[in-house]
Amino acid sequence: MKKMPVRILRLSVVLLLAFALSACTPSNSTLPPDMAGMIVPLTLSGYTPQFSGALPAYKGRKLCLSNIRNDARNTTNFSYYSKDNRVKYSLSNKTNTPLQLVPSFFWYAYQKGFAHAGLTVLDHCTADTPELWIIFQSFNDEELKLTVTLLENGETIFHKNLTIAVPPAADYSPEKLQARAYDMIDLTVKTILSTSEFQAGFL
Repeated sequence: MKKMPVRILRLSVVLLLAFALSACTPSNSTLPPDMAGMIVPLTLSGYTPQFSGALPAYKGRKLCLSNIRNDARNTTNFSYYSKDNRVKYSLSNKTNTPLQLVPSFFWYAYQKGFAHAGLTVLDHCTADTPELWIIFQSFNDEELKLTVTLLENGETIFHKNLTIAVPPAADYSPEKLQARAYDMIDLTVKTILSTSEFQAGFL
């Protein structure tokens, strides 16, 4: 039998070693490989605002929360994802109920958040009641980019693009990811209400 040339044999060994090492190299993603494809369920019944109490200046004031529009192309109709698209956050009213559209889920979630801050949140706009419009531009579990517009009697009194950012997850258990997602809802509400230009237009 004809022997393999030494040069080719050495090259084959090098390639095999390189392949073995690459197989052992961890992914650039921070998500553990065995958790790829995880679904984290978020429910309105499971979300309770946790930020500290009512904001005194808003207590008893009325706010009309108009429909939320989702223009974020990195979401689907019923879910959004982790930054690397390996974890899906599904949205529903309660556990084991039909999935809820992104705009609908966050309308009710923000309603709870604004009410927790002391506002009376209306779904039907009346004269002299500030009207809030929210448009999602981009959305993953680390960053939400949204456009916020506040109108009164049809006139714009506040308009701004906001970015809500949270650190990458440190714990990938479903419970921790779920709590982190609810915290992001809290942060969104607090950021809107704490923006000085929003306060100037609303209060």
